[in-house]
Amino acid sequence: MRRLAPGDSAHVGEFAPSGDLVVGMAAVGHGAVLQGGCLGLQEGWRFAGAQYAVGPMRGAFPEGGVRSLSSPIGETLFAIDPRALPPHLHHLVFVVHLVAPGPGSGLPVGGAPGPQMPASVRVRLASGGVDTAHLDLPAGQLAPGRSGLVLEIKRHGNGWWLGALAHVYAGGLAQLSGELGVPLNHLPFPTVAADPTNSTGGAAAYVQAYQERAAQNPTPSAPTPYAPLHTPWGVPPGQAGQPGPPPQFPVAPAAPVAPVPPSPAEYGPFAELHGSTTTSMRIPQLPPQQPPYPPQQPAVPYPQPGVPYPQTGGPFPQGGIPAPQAAPYPPAAPYPPAPVHSLPPSPPPAHGPQHMGAPPAPPMSGAAARQDGHGNGTIALAAPPGARMVLVEFTPTDARPDSTASVDVIDHTGRSGSAVLDSHDGTRALGIAPVPADGQCRFRVRYRGSWSVALLPVGTVRSLGPGLRLRGRGSDVVRWDGGGSVGMAYDGDSMFTVETFDYSGRSRGIIADELDYCRLQIPMPPEPCYLRITTEGPWTLSYG
Repeated sequence: MRRLAPGDSAHVGEFAPSGDLVVGMAAVGHGAVLQGGCLGLQEGWRFAGAQYAVGPMRGAFPEGGVRSLSSPIGETLFAIDPRALPPHLHHLVFVVHLVAPGPGSGLPVGGAPGPQMPASVRVRLASGGVDTAHLDLPAGQLAPGRSGLVLEIKRHGNGWWLGALAHVYAGGLAQLSGELGVPLNHLPFPTVAADPTNSTGGAAAYVQAYQERAAQNPTPSAPTPYAPLHTPWGVPPGQAGQPGPPPQFPVAPAAPVAPVPPSPAEYGPFAELHGSTTTSMRIPQLPPQQPPYPPQQPAVPYPQPGVPYPQTGGPFPQGGIPAPQAAPYPPAAPYPPAPVHSLPPSPPPAHGPQHMGAPPAPPMSGAAARQDGHGNGTIALAAPPGARMVLVEFTPTDARPDSTASVDVIDHTGRSGSAVLDSHDGTRALGIAPVPADGQCRFRVRYRGSWSVALLPVGTVRSLGPGLRLRGRGSDVVRWDGGGSVGMAYDGDSMFTVETFDYSGRSRGIIADELDYCRLQIPMPPEPCYLRITTEGPWTLSYG
């Protein structure tokens, strides 16, 4: 099981190899009950409405993209289906709030009253009956009365990416409501309706509601095994020849029981949730002298020279989550990294202030191919003979404020593959793409107005080497001269992503994925590479 740290991000397919994804949230520690919820946001982090706020007892999104699963007291579980989400939703954010108990609240934590203890929060991901990842917020970081933003699933091109967050709001629900722009009465927490100030009455109402629901479903004599979601994503249960009700999870035992090592065959992927009587989360019971979790390995942004880079996922295809071995193009023959001197020499640094945007387009004579169009469409452009990668330039010929555009690769099956670039507010943008074996680069363009797409030589991009600093706005491509570390400064209020590419145009991973203002210093590999910046605000890159 993968251990996530705040700031980690990856394609959702890496956590859902079996085609279904379950997100679970629970608190560990006496004296607190966790309330978890999922909110749907539009582009720009704008709340999509009360119908897109799902909590422990607030059903599902209208289209079924997110639905609450039955769970024991103190736990919140959601089934996620990105394919069923409507086009206007760009973010799913998972929020938590800890409820403080009080006299007479009847708070059943751990089966019996216990001393006050700092509470930690665990977020789980599961697929096909197996836990695939978890994120832990340590004790003391999220105290009763505080709220937190722990996880995000966001649209990136035609795919969905998952990011681990750890934003804690000391002001509780009021601050969370203000930061996300969600009215307080629309937050999916039972405490809000009973007592927005989070006093004892709120906790009591929360537990009472759970107890009423538990009374309708008595505790089974044996734990109910977890059943994976076999229905195709986007198809309501009962309409694909599968059972209608969602998988049921057992209610926590009311009396202490002897610890028993969990058995996946008996309990399913959430076996760690059974067998303990001391916490609301139930710590995993493992054989003696075995640590509960493997020691965390130090993070290495890039492998050592000669070691392959980790593979990254692609966008969700129509037929399901891509298998790990799936690739839009047949694998290319091994190609050793090119030496530094194989690239064209870097131009001398310009005097005066740096240009605050992508460099001006080269003359038409430098373009390998160009095609004009209007609205959404598909195009095929011929790459220069022998080229393994090309620079893709998107230019809106009728700039439209508040508009967005995207260019995606079309794979050999005719489906949209990896995202090449995004353009915002009718601005020019640069991207990078590999060249297929037949030399024909096929793209799908999405834009409301008129546009022009051109293939440019990769040597036309700006170079970032020792002592240099580059500034820009919006999506762009920069050549990294190798070694050292890259300093990043982003002063916008939108997504800021930096992805690395080798000389064949293949992605080598995302090194920065932020939501707004940030300052980063990222170690870089010794070999030269290309950096693709995807954003809509101003940024600065420096060689460190």
